Amino acid sequence: MAPKVCTNHCCTKGQPAQVHDGMSEQVNRQRVERRRPSLAPPSRPCAARPVPISSEQISRVCETLEECGDIERLSRFLWSLPNAPELMDVMNGNETILRARALVSFHHSNFNELYHILEHFRFSKKSHAKLQAMWLEAHYMEAERIRGRPLGPVDKYRVRKRFPLPRTIWDGEQKTHCFKERTRKLLREFYLQDPYPSPSKKRELADVTHLTPTQVGNWFKNRRQRDRAAAAKHRSQKQQKISSSLNDEVEDEDSDVFDEILDDDGSENDVDLDDISHSPQMQGMTAQTSRSKNFMVSSILRQTDTFRIDENIGHQARVNEC
Repeated sequence: MAPKVCTNHCCTKGQPAQVHDGMSEQVNRQRVERRRPSLAPPSRPCAARPVPISSEQISRVCETLEECGDIERLSRFLWSLPNAPELMDVMNGNETILRARALVSFHHSNFNELYHILEHFRFSKKSHAKLQAMWLEAHYMEAERIRGRPLGPVDKYRVRKRFPLPRTIWDGEQKTHCFKERTRKLLREFYLQDPYPSPSKKRELADVTHLTPTQVGNWFKNRRQRDRAAAAKHRSQKQQKISSSLNDEVEDEDSDVFDEILDDDGSENDVDLDDISHSPQMQGMTAQTSRSKNFMVSSILRQTDTFRIDENIGHQARVNEC
């Protein structure tokens, strides 16, 4: 078979034409690909991306938002932080950031997260008051949710006994009525000097005891009320004691009245009812013992009437004998 002759004008007359089949096209594509630069990533591992924010910057932002009380922005800021391992390690050891996380957990009622943070990091003393309030309030809210009613003072006391403060947010000193013992001692000492402190004295005491002037004023008010109640109770007991002593004296006077009524030899022949009813002892009786004395006088009257009846009967018998 004669070879095909290319009819294209660019080909030399009588030159055989190239056969363009599928195999030749594939070879040509492979050649082109080998000439192009490679776009594949390098075989060596990529370097880690640097964290765009430092822990100090995070701490300053958290502290500012916490002081402003903007809990929603604080929550959004914490959620937007990158989940870099090296950053998380630093954040888990930063007190300001952990306090902010605890505050957000409390406001979102995520109490398990709150308890975990408070129990596993030892906070400084300046954070104790705020974290203690969150710890107690969270347990109060859980107890109210379970019981379906607000808690009273006794209920809150039982909750505090059941869930004591962890040592991570407590210095171990016992508190009485929410005030430390040394604080109450200072307040008692000043109370003995002046039960009615002026506003300037209240501010001075607040600085010394680390309380607010309102707390100091409430303590003095409650102490004055307790002292007034104790004084009233003491007066009542004293009056009862005096009344009891007077009753004993009246009973002794009653015995003296009977001794005067009766003769020295024990006879009742000379009893004069008018003298008894008008005697100073009978007129000086108190209202409290009048009923008992009336009963005694009635007994004497009955005895006297019986004596007179017996005397009349005896006299009538002697007359009949005569």
